[in-house]
Amino acid sequence: MSLAVLRSAPAPKERWSKTKTLNLVCGITIAWLIALKALGSFVHLGVDPQPTPCLPWRYFIVGQQVPDVVERGRIYMYRAYRIPMMPNGIHVAKYAGAVAGDHVVVNEQGIFINGRRWGPLNKEVMMKGRMTMDDVRADYVVPAGKVLMLGTMPNTWDGRYWGLVKIGQIDGKAVPLW
Repeated sequence: MSLAVLRSAPAPKERWSKTKTLNLVCGITIAWLIALKALGSFVHLGVDPQPTPCLPWRYFIVGQQVPDVVERGRIYMYRAYRIPMMPNGIHVAKYAGAVAGDHVVVNEQGIFINGRRWGPLNKEVMMKGRMTMDDVRADYVVPAGKVLMLGTMPNTWDGRYWGLVKIGQIDGKAVPLW
């Protein structure tokens, strides 16, 4: 092939120009901002700031409306208040593991709700919280106006160790994002 033929071949065209890419990124950003503004009165982005997460997700869409009824098995964002090793007012996401009327047993085999095992106790978590088995052993029925908030991760610091929260501390339902 001659040198003249190589020089006359057109340069390959870029699939995306810098301008198109920048316009696309700006357009998506503006669309997200408009969507957040429009939906902001209904939902907000919630972040679980705990250093050791209780759930597999850290980011949640949280409803702005405080729920009338807390449903067992749903994830909620709540404000911690008088919970050992948690700053007052920190927002935390966990499952509502037990609600009013549920029977909770915490013993050496783990935590049980209405006879079904939720999960084990973690000796490392108990040591970190300076708790013994006598501190966490319990057998009670959840009273009205309270809820037992539980995580699913092995090192979760949740109600199996420190007890119940008031329903008034719940800010809204949480839907995991990532």
